[in-house]
Amino acid sequence: MSSPPFDPRAKDRSETPADRYADFDLRNDPDARLIARRSRRAHDSSGGLTQFFAGVAAFGIGTYMLFARVMVSAGISGAGMFGIGFGSGPHLGLTLLPFVAGIVVLFVQGSGILGWSLMGGGIALLILQIVASMQMHFLATPLPIVLLIVGLMASGVGLIARSLRGGDDNS
Repeated sequence: MSSPPFDPRAKDRSETPADRYADFDLRNDPDARLIARRSRRAHDSSGGLTQFFAGVAAFGIGTYMLFARVMVSAGISGAGMFGIGFGSGPHLGLTLLPFVAGIVVLFVQGSGILGWSLMGGGIALLILQIVASMQMHFLATPLPIVLLIVGLMASGVGLIARSLRGGDDNS
């Protein structure tokens, strides 16, 4: 293994270290100082960690306030066997057919990729149908509350971005 090329920044040592580049003295190198200053993040900049958590808290509170103003309903208008009498759209009971077919195939064959695929696909289709039948409505909210919600979320994102950007402009 050949030795690394000569670098005047390297410290004088008679033996070669295990890591060929571990002994470089970068304290007086202007490029290394610039790279180190630009790579500062929230965990090692002055006030960056506080700004980061303040931003997370502001964004979290704003997001909670936004979600608290949304009402979710299932949109199901009745009940019945295999989806008969449910609201508009595809009946929920029809989405159970692949799941039931998968169970039948698993009991007939004992085990097999077709049975597991039908059963897994049936469960995925059932979850998709339930989510698709949900209706979400934003409740009537006074404008100052909406401005507070949007302001909290925007200031939280700004504080998080500022703390992650690093640099000397954290004042």
